[in-house]
Amino acid sequence: MSDGEIVDCIDENKQPAFDHPMLKNHKIRSTPSSPPNDANRGASSSSSPKMVKLRRVKCPKGTVPIRRTSKEDLIRAKSFMESFEPIRPIIINPDEEVVEPPGRHVAAYHNRPQTDPHVHEQFYGIKGKITVENLSLGLNQSSASQLWIESGPTDDLSAIQAGLLVSPTLFGDDKTHVFGYWWGSNNGCLNIRCTGTGFVQTHQDYYLGEAIEPASQYDGEQHYFGAYIHQDGGTGDWWFTMYGDINADFGYWPREVVPYLGTGATTISWGGLVQNTPHEISPPMGNGHFPDGDFKKVAAIYDMHFMDEDHNLTTPHVWMDFGIREDRENCYRLTRNDFDNDHGFSVSFGGPGGSCE
Repeated sequence: MSDGEIVDCIDENKQPAFDHPMLKNHKIRSTPSSPPNDANRGASSSSSPKMVKLRRVKCPKGTVPIRRTSKEDLIRAKSFMESFEPIRPIIINPDEEVVEPPGRHVAAYHNRPQTDPHVHEQFYGIKGKITVENLSLGLNQSSASQLWIESGPTDDLSAIQAGLLVSPTLFGDDKTHVFGYWWGSNNGCLNIRCTGTGFVQTHQDYYLGEAIEPASQYDGEQHYFGAYIHQDGGTGDWWFTMYGDINADFGYWPREVVPYLGTGATTISWGGLVQNTPHEISPPMGNGHFPDGDFKKVAAIYDMHFMDEDHNLTTPHVWMDFGIREDRENCYRLTRNDFDNDHGFSVSFGGPGGSCE
């Protein structure tokens, strides 16, 4: 690749995902058995942000692109997992004070858990167009703009997170990378940087971990990456799809690795997450600026939808039971924006970080 990455085209049936003990006899699926409804529906106009262009690896049929892991990559991955609290699901309880693990901070827009035991609200997908931001971070800092889905008991959650991540420790640069993360049965993996990764790569051209560009310009042209996590109604697997001007399925997390998501998710969120070594200076979130109502000057996720029980896309309207989660309002904030034709339903978020503990 042009930036020094080496990507190998691997037999799709011999990729790292199948080292996972739950997937030894798994038969790969090339596409969802039941594609989601209206996958590309959403805000779009001449003044909307422009979609980033990912590089195409163009692997031969029957193979998939897998970023080659060097000794330095393994050292960085080990350092990332040791230095940061693992990227685990955010626990949301409206009756409790928001407390994050040391070094981690969140600004997110989420549905509130149902208090009525007779109401079982389930979600089968979440999507949004995430603005691509250029950040300069320290070695032990990371900053993500992302989507979350979660389900299960608090001590054994199943979760998937996906979006855009800047992490010099993990990637060895300060570029923005596509990422996907799962957590289930008290185990998990980010992208494919573990034994038995759990994520099944299916696309021949695009892959998790790929660096993307260009970034949005402050008070200038804005660029986005369309992220869509959705459950296959036929198999129960969860697919990660890039959508917008280009639509492509990166691959999927089999339902076996996220057992409590087998029948949908109970919690969905959009927003930002930052991490750093505990008690050190916290990194910026978004583009480093607080939301101020100007889409050209702040990070955002727009064209926000979720998939309901009928597998139709729905916007999180104001009258629905959604709320804002900010654990350090002095450092990071999130604002729900009014609907408009250029951005649809959206949130703006970010902040400079600093001394946030």
